[in-house]
Amino acid sequence: MTLTTSSSRSPIVQWAAAVVAAQWLALGKQLDQVLALEALGGLDVRIAKRGKPSEYERDLAARVLAAGKRLRIHTWMGVRDGADGPSKATYKDGFAQGEQLASDAIVLGAEAGGANSERDVYRGPSGFANPKCADVVRGIGDGFRRASGDKALQLIDVGLGDPAWHYKRADLDHDGDLDTKIPADVVALYDRKGTMAYQVDDSPTIVEDAELRTALDRARKVWPAPMSMTAWLGVGRQDDQGRVWGDYAGARAVIADRHAGLDEVVWYVGFGAIDQVLLGHPRHPALVELVPDVAQL
Repeated sequence: MTLTTSSSRSPIVQWAAAVVAAQWLALGKQLDQVLALEALGGLDVRIAKRGKPSEYERDLAARVLAAGKRLRIHTWMGVRDGADGPSKATYKDGFAQGEQLASDAIVLGAEAGGANSERDVYRGPSGFANPKCADVVRGIGDGFRRASGDKALQLIDVGLGDPAWHYKRADLDHDGDLDTKIPADVVALYDRKGTMAYQVDDSPTIVEDAELRTALDRARKVWPAPMSMTAWLGVGRQDDQGRVWGDYAGARAVIADRHAGLDEVVWYVGFGAIDQVLLGHPRHPALVELVPDVAQL
């Protein structure tokens, strides 16, 4: 795989998502090697228990800031009905969770809080969306703004680009709006859209960028310009079936043309992906390799 291209254009901003803080700290001195990457803007640290950052999460946040890098946090939002049931979240839940997200960002010294709103916000019964999902997203925005006060914190919606792409359209609460619709005044509460599009690369030879482009296009319909756009991309984890979560050639192609007004990427180092920070494999480069490569696009 060739990893070099020259360009005079300003580089895209790159982040790494630290989903398991303890694993990043376990890198030891090699964590300093990662944080020393000039083209890496910063880390986006997942807070596993909203409102209660762990010792590991606090320590990693401090390491990031001490290295002169930017810090963001993100956390999962919503309320699940049972172990594997639909969302039962409401505006009230969203408001409380938005407040907690802002408070965690302030405590840790982060510049932004990411509301990871996926199944526990959006999933409803029998393939439909949670009829209150737009209310939850509104509540998160209102709660975050309330708690952040005069602090210059950014609020980022992280997750589905367009709920209508994932759930059947209906008006289960009979309020006159499709449950999958996120109104413009709700969108306006946020500063940036983070579209999760990890991609599964089933072929080592095909550039699979069409799905990523579609995901970003659909997100743009819900979160139109001038809303800033980030793609959350897989970093190449291999699962038990041999699939690679992240197609680097496809991601690289989309980044190169700044599709859908893309101005940032977050390389998602999720569960089982920590080895991809330093090692990589024949079908996907390591984070320490791809960050300087992407900086040239």
